[in-house]
Order: sequence, then structure tokens, then C-alpha cells
Amino acid sequence: KLLKNLSDEKINVSLLIDQPNNELDEFNKINKYFIKSNFLKNLSLNLLKCEILILTTPDIGNFYVKKSKFCKHYFYVFHSVVSTQMIYNEFAFKNYDTICCNGDYQINELTEEENKFNLPRKNLLKTGYPFFDVLKVNNNENYEKGKILIAPSWNPDIPDFYDKCYSKIIDDLLRENFKIIFRPHPEYHKRFSKNYIQFKNRYMSNANITFDQNSPLYETFSVCENLITDWSGIAYEFVYSCKRGVIFNNVPLKKLNSNLISPEEIFEYKFRNQIGHILNSDQNIIKTINDMRNKRFDIEKINNFYKKNFYNLGQASQTVSENLIKILNNLKG
Repeated sequence: KLLKNLSDEKINVSLLIDQPNNELDEFNKINKYFIKSNFLKNLSLNLLKCEILILTTPDIGNFYVKKSKFCKHYFYVFHSVVSTQMIYNEFAFKNYDTICCNGDYQINELTEEENKFNLPRKNLLKTGYPFFDVLKVNNNENYEKGKILIAPSWNPDIPDFYDKCYSKIIDDLLRENFKIIFRPHPEYHKRFSKNYIQFKNRYMSNANITFDQNSPLYETFSVCENLITDWSGIAYEFVYSCKRGVIFNNVPLKKLNSNLISPEEIFEYKFRNQIGHILNSDQNIIKTINDMRNKRFDIEKINNFYKKNFYNLGQASQTVSENLIKILNNLKG
């Protein structure tokens, strides 16, 4: 939606992508550059010449991707609703000029970090979460009972994370003839491909489980009764779209920032019991699903939760676009 808004403006927009995407074909006014090689991709970002560089990738200027001296303004858009303090590296956002924040929690965290460590002040915008704009809201009628989406996060310290934390859940569900769509996290698939292949091969002969990495999320959400995840922000996307409960597999925290604020104050920790059920290792997944079926889901309470915690619901992409145009006009004088 952000691309659509920008393509309607009389500005020159170029898009750097690392994999083909047919959904981009409609944007014929946007220049598209496909670079699969990580080396060439990073090199191009290091030397890029532009007025504004829009990124969804943290840590620019911290590691191998340097800031280009030919780029005037670095503009960050979050690709998840989670906290800025736990799953990102320390100072992951210090080198951006503008950051589009999903809600007060991100503005408060980034401001506190600036004050505590004397970091450069950034332009923190109250834009909201653009991905919410493309999700079908109240998508809660035509799902298939007994079909479960499992979408774990990943943990850099646990190479066999899926086998250790999800095999029992999957085995129990398959034993009761549930159907499963398993959606691996891209980082786990990339970093621990051998472990993932071994895990996947264990279930390939079972017709009731499919492994999906490419389908649009809103399509997958629409057919599934429940979502099982752990610390992933996908939980808040599923509930926003479908108004159905999430089951949080209570696995160890994925903590990449040693100076993070108290875990109890992290957004995805603090609110998960308001939108779903926390599943401990000694609890039965089948009983948990049945209990959720028998419990009325309070849609009004959920709607109020999203209104309270996120800016510009349904209008985030437009808000981002308007701010981009203002910044671009200021840069051009």
C-alpha cells in the first residue's frame, strides 16, 4: 500500500529487491532492481545515491552495511509490531534520521534509549503499522475448524529450536487429525537450514501438514482456526485480522540486546495474555484449543486494545507517505 501511494506521486521511486515478486508488476512507474547476491546488495546500499532511503532492515551503519555518503536521509519503517528492545541488536536504530513508530511503546523506548546513551535525536513519527492496512479486518467467518497455523520465531542460541520446542505440539495435533500449516521464520531457515530440513523431513510423509514460506499471510490467516507462535509479532497481525485467539508457546526469550529494559515491560511479553493463551510445556495443546473454542472471544475488548496501542489503524501507509513527501520537499528546499 505504501508503494501504491508513492507510485501515485510525481516523484522518482526505485525499489531494490532480492527475490522476484509478481505483486510488484502493477507498479510500472517504479524502477525495480533485482539483486540476489548479498555482497552486491550490501555494496549497492553502501554506495547508493538518493534523497531518501526507505528501509525495513535494522542496524544500518552498525555492521557490514554502511551508510552511503550519497544518501541524504535514512527513513525506517517497522516490519513487525514488536518492541525495539528485545529481538533487535543494541543501538539497532541509532543511525536512522526518521523512524515510523507503530505506537507509543516504540516512541517511549527509543526516546529512553536516546536519553540513556546520549544517542543522536531522531525524527520519531506517529505513523502506525502499515501492514495492518493490507490485512482483511474481521476475517473471522470462513476458516476451517481444526486447521492450525504454526508460525514460530527463531532463537540464535538454539539450532534445533523447532525440534526441541514444537515437535511435541505437532505430534499431538496430528494424532488428533488436526491439519497444520507450518510457516518457518526466514531467519531460522537461513541460519539453521540443516536443522530445518531434518525437522521438515520428519513430517513430509504426513498429508495433514504443509510447509509454507511464500503464501500471502492474509490468505493463510483466513483459513486457519488458530495460530500457535511464541514471541513473534505475527500474533498481533493474526488477532487484528481474524479476531480469533492465539496460543503462545512459552519458550525461552529470544534476547539480542543485553541492555534491554525489563522483559516484563516488553510489548510482546506484557500483552500476550490479553490476546491469547500462554501454553506451558506441561499443558496439553488439544485441551487448550478446546478451552478456547468454548470461551467467548471478546471482539470489543480486542478492538479497544488495538485502538489504544497503535496509531492510525487502516491509515498508516497514507500517513507514512505524507511524511515522506514532506521530508522530500524539505530536502529539495
